[in-house]
Amino acid sequence: MEQNEPASIRKRHLIIRSFDSLPIFQEVVFSVLCLVQPVSVSSLSTLLDIPEDTIFEQINILRPIVDIPQDVHEPLSSLPIKFKEFMFDPDYEYNIDPALVHDNLATSCLLVMYKYLKPNICGLSSPGQDRSTIPMEKISSCIPEVLIYACTNWVAHLQASETATGNIMNPFLEGYLLRWLEVMSLIGRELEFNHQLSLVQSALKLLYRNMSIIDSNPLQLYSSVIMFAPYDASAIGLSIWARPRWITLRMKEVPEDCSRQISEGHDSVPKDEFRGIEAVALSPDQSIIASAGLAGSIKLWDFRNEQMIQETRTIGCGLLHVGEFEFSPDGNLLLVLGHSSGSVAWIWSVKYGRYVHDFTEQEWTANTAVFSRDSKTIIIGCDDNVVRRWSTNTYYGFVNELMGHGSALCVVAVSPVSDLFASGDYDGIVWLWDASGSDVTSLHKLKGPDAPVVGAVFSPNGQHLAVSHEDNTIYIWDNAVGNCLKTLTVTDAIGSVAFSRNSLLAVSTRDNNVQLWSTEDDTCLQSCNFPHVGTCKIEFDPSGSQIIFDAGQLSIQALDDEGSGPKLVDTGFALSKDTRWPNLLAD
Repeated sequence: MEQNEPASIRKRHLIIRSFDSLPIFQEVVFSVLCLVQPVSVSSLSTLLDIPEDTIFEQINILRPIVDIPQDVHEPLSSLPIKFKEFMFDPDYEYNIDPALVHDNLATSCLLVMYKYLKPNICGLSSPGQDRSTIPMEKISSCIPEVLIYACTNWVAHLQASETATGNIMNPFLEGYLLRWLEVMSLIGRELEFNHQLSLVQSALKLLYRNMSIIDSNPLQLYSSVIMFAPYDASAIGLSIWARPRWITLRMKEVPEDCSRQISEGHDSVPKDEFRGIEAVALSPDQSIIASAGLAGSIKLWDFRNEQMIQETRTIGCGLLHVGEFEFSPDGNLLLVLGHSSGSVAWIWSVKYGRYVHDFTEQEWTANTAVFSRDSKTIIIGCDDNVVRRWSTNTYYGFVNELMGHGSALCVVAVSPVSDLFASGDYDGIVWLWDASGSDVTSLHKLKGPDAPVVGAVFSPNGQHLAVSHEDNTIYIWDNAVGNCLKTLTVTDAIGSVAFSRNSLLAVSTRDNNVQLWSTEDDTCLQSCNFPHVGTCKIEFDPSGSQIIFDAGQLSIQALDDEGSGPKLVDTGFALSKDTRWPNLLAD
């Protein structure tokens, strides 16, 4: 059943429209001052429900400071900021609260949407019609400028009004949510509504999960999106009236997983391969996702709108197996280390979409690599027993070679707080280096067991180094003097090690266990099994209270300080490194 314009909204609008009986000049001018973006006189007339001639009369006095076009369909120029500050000055004679103006504009936007929004607003012939096949002229003729303004800016006005949102939003969400999303999709701005409004979190979640199909086939909002939405999706519950009549049944339970967003676009791989994507990386500012496909492509995605930014296919037709795949600390470069019909080792510029350095034609092979803390150099551990440093600046390249290892390098790691870095080889030897001066100096040769090094990680304060070996041991070293402080022995082959800020050590093992160790008394506090964790890199979040690992999707295990010490608890949802995503997705 379709919804009519709520009487409460119309009544509210009439009350606000009075502006406490202010002159029409003030209503028009103050509304223009608070517009999020310029609109034409024609659209402003519809938005404020004031005749065009009256608007022209009221804004004519502003001609000395703003260009006012004669054509009612041309947008007005923005008013100077100083003029806006002057008009809203509490000491000025009008003394108008901008929140009141935004309240009026938010309600006006809703009334416009109630008037114009309808299912299949462009009269598309099929629910499966791709948006790219719809002529822009048709979209422009079916979706007027005032509706575009209302759809894209009502949330901004509502927030600026500082008013309670429940009474005004609930009627809209109940009857017009899908229609609104349809218009936003048709005009290519489907993500421009604010994440902070709790009542649209379910809609946001629904949008991310179905971004690909909504972006390409907007009318699928009324069919497949409804049918396959999680059963407890409140946004769909409010809009269930929009379900087509030919859909008589709905799946009672559609599994809800931890996915926040789905990006598609990598080519398929041969049938004997079980994964299409080999590696993913998230930029430090969380704006870009990089993905490496087994079919030999690297793609960059805009994290916000899921659009692919760049793609490269210079690897050839061989399958790409990635060993190292990470952004530089400043987010400008991407390191790719792996194999594709031979060794692959290069640095890719995120900004320009081209290679800065290609190490695949060298006489040596890069076994492992890592960016320096300042992103200015890359440290490479090579198969010829040499550690090489290269400048990430295109014009400089090679910096120096560091000798001392007696076997091929397998691990390099950098300190998070200083210019120290470590390199480990297959003989179990670790060298600690200092790159703070003009020349790199070796500080300590750390001799552990006669077993290859499989991992190394600095403590958050940079004072200690945890080195894991192939014999299931972990040595914790004092970086200042080069002494071994602790030796831990785990039950299975070690996959990854992470330091927390409170002297805890997390260890993943190949038998899919996560162990939590105290480095103060050398005891294992807790051990829990999690599928696929054995092959994953694990790390603590910045607070040190949560462990993050990549097991096909980001997962989190919280540490519970109650009871008999810390415990690993599977919380069952996804987490970004700054811990913001669970707050966004929480019901």
